[in-house]
Amino acid sequence: MVGNQKVAATLQEALADAARCASDETTKNYDTLAQDLVELEKVAKEACAEHTDCKALIAKLRAGTALSADELATLRLLMVGDADSYIKYDEELDRCRTDVAKIIAKMQQLQTGELTADVLMHLSVLSLEARILLELTRHYFEARDRIRRFDTATSVAIDRDAANVLVRMIEGMTA
Repeated sequence: MVGNQKVAATLQEALADAARCASDETTKNYDTLAQDLVELEKVAKEACAEHTDCKALIAKLRAGTALSADELATLRLLMVGDADSYIKYDEELDRCRTDVAKIIAKMQQLQTGELTADVLMHLSVLSLEARILLELTRHYFEARDRIRRFDTATSVAIDRDAANVLVRMIEGMTA
């Protein structure tokens, strides 16, 4: 059992390491912070699952019984709650779109000139920057698409095969 205390301790550690990054920007410090954030994501999801009545939800799914609105909300939280939160709190999509457009414009400018070694290296760096930004953009649209698929799948009665898949997923979250 993870519990809120584990989440609080993991959060505290991540925030301390973030402060360390702000005062001493080293690869090692940022690697440590990245590891902390992976752990924080994991324990927060586990603790979230522990706050739900998964046993009752699993029993209803196994029995093929229709889910109540509250149970469907719980299922949504477990299956796409992360995507819902990402979409709700995202502040990067517009910035990413704008920055990618600027990078593409720079690439178009480079296309008109001679491709010297300097220009080629610049083009390489621009490509890397655009790919990093596109990964954030792709993540946003992937989250949006997961939500749409969930909404479509749960707009009708959940069939036996889908219920079994959901049971296995929920059990995997709470194991």
